Order: sequence, then structure tokens, then C-alpha cells
Amino acid sequence: MIKQIQKILREAGELSLTYYRKITETDVEYKGEVDVVTKVDKELEELLRRRLAGAFPDISFFGEEGEYGALNEMAHVFIVDPIDGTTNFVHGHPIYSISLGYREHGETKLGAVYLPVLDKLYWAERGKGAFMNLKNAVDFGALLSPPQAKVGGFIGGRWKKCPLVKLATATDRLR
Repeated sequence: MIKQIQKILREAGELSLTYYRKITETDVEYKGEVDVVTKVDKELEELLRRRLAGAFPDISFFGEEGEYGALNEMAHVFIVDPIDGTTNFVHGHPIYSISLGYREHGETKLGAVYLPVLDKLYWAERGKGAFMNLKNAVDFGALLSPPQAKVGGFIGGRWKKCPLVKLATATDRLR
């Protein structure tokens, strides 16, 4: 399964690169105050939907930009964000990705993130580990205990409404 997913993500990444740093104001719509969507988001989502349906016809699809039904009612489902970091993509910043998750009966089994500009493909499978470009990306045996560990992240433009603010506040005490 992962080999086919990697191939599909790389194909979507190649398509995204044809638009990279070529987005104009007419290519951008606003879904909310700070949420943007581009014609590229929609085109990539459709490509991913078609390719995944062709390779895995029995697995449902749930994309960020479309209407696909109730996610919790889907027993086997791919969850896709065609451009994770659309604001970065619109502004020509290289840190954007094509993100995909696979769930069975509500349990995440696989996740993959491809950063086309950097040509970095990260994925993890439940019980098999985490990888980057065919190499182990994370050596879990070398992780520090929580007091020595550092966690970083970015909440985005809607930070005041984000439940992660509570998590960030709570984990700040772990330093």
C-alpha cells in the first residue's frame, strides 16, 4: 500500500511544482478570515481522489476541499489535505506539503507527508516505524524523557480558538 501512496503523492507534488511561485490573486479564494484555497488545492485533491480510487477502489476518500460525507461513518478512508500550508504555497514559501492519512474503523494506520520543493517524503505506519525517503526518520529508542524533550509547532492564524493553545500552555511546564 505505501509504495502506491508514495507514487501518488510524488505525482501530486510534481503537479504542485508546475504552479509553485506562479499563483496570482485570481487563483485564490478565502474560505474564512484567514483560510485560503487555490485552484491548485482543488486540482490536486481531484487528482489524489482519482488516483487513490483507482489504486484502492474499496477505500473511501475525504478531502479538505470537497464534500464527501460524514468522516466518522467511513470504515476505511483516506483523509487528504492537498496543500497543507496553502498560505505558504501562495506566497512562494517552500514549506508546504501534500498530506495523507489512512484510517480503519476510526484508528489511524498510516500517515504520509510529501514536501515537493524539498523532495522530502515522510511516512509512518502503525507498528512499523517512521521513515523519510526510505530511511528511518525517527529512532524512538533515542528519545529523551519528557523533562529533557522539546516540542515545537505552529498553530496558525486562528490560534485563539485552537485547543492546542491549552496543550501548549500545559506542556510549557515540562521545560
